[in-house]
Amino acid sequence: MVASVYNINMLKGLSEKQEEVMRFMKKYFKENDKAPMLSEIAEAIGINTISTVNEHLSALEKKGFITRYPGVVRGIVLNDENNGMIEIHLLGTIAAGQPIDKCEDDKLIKIPRQAVSEYSPNLYALLVKGDSMVEDGIYNGEIVVIENRNYANDGDLVAVENEEGDVTLKYFYKEEKRIRLEPRNKDLDPIYVSECRILGILRGLTQIYEDI
Repeated sequence: MVASVYNINMLKGLSEKQEEVMRFMKKYFKENDKAPMLSEIAEAIGINTISTVNEHLSALEKKGFITRYPGVVRGIVLNDENNGMIEIHLLGTIAAGQPIDKCEDDKLIKIPRQAVSEYSPNLYALLVKGDSMVEDGIYNGEIVVIENRNYANDGDLVAVENEEGDVTLKYFYKEEKRIRLEPRNKDLDPIYVSECRILGILRGLTQIYEDI
């Protein structure tokens, strides 16, 4: 089971502008060893608005050519087959919505090395179910990469287990007498708990186009 990768010489299915974006980013990465800013992409390919750049990047991400990290400056990586792959365990499903029963269905998967913002030998993957994190670009059916650890700081995006043993993906905030687990969907309310168990923090996001 392998996460999506691309070859710069096989840009089939892309529009002319999407190809321009890909070729510019490939060149930029090679010359600068980092991702371009959205404004730099816009200027390079003659686009007037950042929103249009975002539309092209969203299309490229859905087609598996890139991975984006929500809220990270220059948070774009190229899912290039030459960048190498790492193997991690897919342990089950995590709710991006209301908590769901903890599920452990261990499978080994391969993901692009660059899909992980910070590598650790304690990484594992979970399949996202739900839409509570859509405003951060985390969608139903995607794979989140989690670093296994039992603590978090305010504002960390965590995999968390509540007192009933249900797990969910939310932002963690410790208040005076409770813990707030906050989604990124304006239609959903935060979840408040008195106690919870941190299962890890988000380290990456990718897609897999095979049945899991």
